[in-house]
Amino acid sequence: MFAIDIFFDVLSSLASAKTGSSRRTKPRPVRPAEPAPAKPAPKPTEPVYAPPTPPAKAAEAPYKPPEPPPKPAEPPARPAKPAAKPDDLRRIEGIGPKISRVLVDAGVTTFSQLASTPMDHLREILADAGLGNLVDPSSWPEQARLAAAEDWDAFQRLKDDLSRGRRV
Repeated sequence: MFAIDIFFDVLSSLASAKTGSSRRTKPRPVRPAEPAPAKPAPKPTEPVYAPPTPPAKAAEAPYKPPEPPPKPAEPPARPAKPAAKPDDLRRIEGIGPKISRVLVDAGVTTFSQLASTPMDHLREILADAGLGNLVDPSSWPEQARLAAAEDWDAFQRLKDDLSRGRRV
């Protein structure tokens, strides 16, 4: 029985020792927990956030998509560029560099366009440029028709009969 007493003494001493520690150390003093810093109270002048309240439901209207923003003002329309290569309108008797530039700016760039332009419109283009009384465009459509058809012999004969765009 002596052996059993010794066995129980060893067991009780082991049970009283700290678990996980093979040597005895001084216990550390326990510090009291520090209190967490207090949050400052909101200032009375600061507004307190409140979530927005949804609007009261009225009679539901059908869905209407938002209107697109207005388009910016467009620049004045310029004459469309012709698909054909521009002709040298200065070949027409009575048309020089200045009048050629005026016609091109007005959108008349080929012989066929000049041939199909009404006489009133030609006179209006020239008057807008301040050249109305200086030139006579009456033979230009006829010359332009011959040039557009590439009938250069008839075109030259007609030009020989003209002086400053007028029949002699």
